[in-house]
Amino acid sequence: MKPVIVKNVAIGAGTPKVCVPIVETDAAEILTAVEKAAVSAADLIEWRADHFVNHNDEAELLQVLQGVYQICAGKPLLFTLRSVKEGGKSEVSDEAYLSLVQAVIRSGNVDLVDVEMQKGEEICRQLLKNAHLHSLPVVMSRHHFTTTPDDDLLVAEVRTMKELGADILKLAVMPLDKEDVVRLLLITEQLSRDYSDVPVVTVSMSGMGLISRISGEISGSAITFASLEKASAPGQIALAEMKELLDKVHNGIIAEEE
Repeated sequence: MKPVIVKNVAIGAGTPKVCVPIVETDAAEILTAVEKAAVSAADLIEWRADHFVNHNDEAELLQVLQGVYQICAGKPLLFTLRSVKEGGKSEVSDEAYLSLVQAVIRSGNVDLVDVEMQKGEEICRQLLKNAHLHSLPVVMSRHHFTTTPDDDLLVAEVRTMKELGADILKLAVMPLDKEDVVRLLLITEQLSRDYSDVPVVTVSMSGMGLISRISGEISGSAITFASLEKASAPGQIALAEMKELLDKVHNGIIAEEE
């Protein structure tokens, strides 16, 4: 897998990189949470700006973003404005989403930006073009919060992300049974081989899908998400526990190779 390198963090190389989400609602709490994340063992920080109570106010959003970015220091910052349809809190229109994310891209206070595939080809292409003009990698994402669709649909969605020109391809699903979890792991391994020139990220949410969060070095998923204090999705575990589990998987792989 060809890695995407951001602030010396090679996403798609070695063990999965651990990203912690910031999901506080007001500016002071957000900055305090980022301060904790900046000195933690996390590899990346994601600001889930949709949780910010005034995320639809562009000026205020950019002001908080500037403070967040300054605190992040050497850790890459991923900006995400997650819509309600994708399991987030933002109910802004597609036009407002486009305007807000474009403003974030232009700000210079972000290292990666999340773009929701379900916003449609026109919006995705505009944001991809703008992000790439500013040398920002795009994490294109698709979330299914009620089910794990059939294999063909999941593969087709990731193929669309790749064809649109996304730099990192992210797919999150909700398992209804153990078979769903196993299917996602097998799909991930296949996708990581088919699209070896871009990192692939997959998550099977809820407690049942926990194995998908810690097995990325085997399945081919390049990023996993863990919580500092507050989780952003069902099934997230604490950062310290995540790091310990990833190390155990890695050491097991190394021991087997030896």
